[in-house]
Amino acid sequence: MDTTLSTPSSNPIIAGLPTFADFLKTGVEMPAKEYGQMIKDSQWDEPESEATTFRVYMGTYYLELCQGRSLLLTLGNQSWITGELLTQRDLEYRLWKYAISEIAQDLLREASDETVTHLLQVIADTEAEVEIFDKLGEASNRLHSLRGGY
Repeated sequence: MDTTLSTPSSNPIIAGLPTFADFLKTGVEMPAKEYGQMIKDSQWDEPESEATTFRVYMGTYYLELCQGRSLLLTLGNQSWITGELLTQRDLEYRLWKYAISEIAQDLLREASDETVTHLLQVIADTEAEVEIFDKLGEASNRLHSLRGGY
């Protein structure tokens, strides 16, 4: 795992980004309805969301708890589920990198050239990791469906 942002930085913009350890400390489980109220999104008030539970990080980013306590991460039209190939930590790490890339976009407006270069590298690393997670996710999903899952 890339630990570039896992240690404190003297750069105030980069120092404002959460470390992976700090990101993990924010994780809390909550019903989808409670999450929807927190982010002011009524889609989670629907009856079909009643049994849905999330593990929410930084009050925004979440993993969905599925039957059998597996976890599902959905970003855009891609999804990954814990199983034999992916662990909760793998999904949390991917979600953290995604959060960093989201936060970095806002920070780029005020950043020095050096900071911009560093943040762009973090974003590029995140994109490269998406390809790895896609392959692992596809293999995990295939294995799960072959075993009668979903």
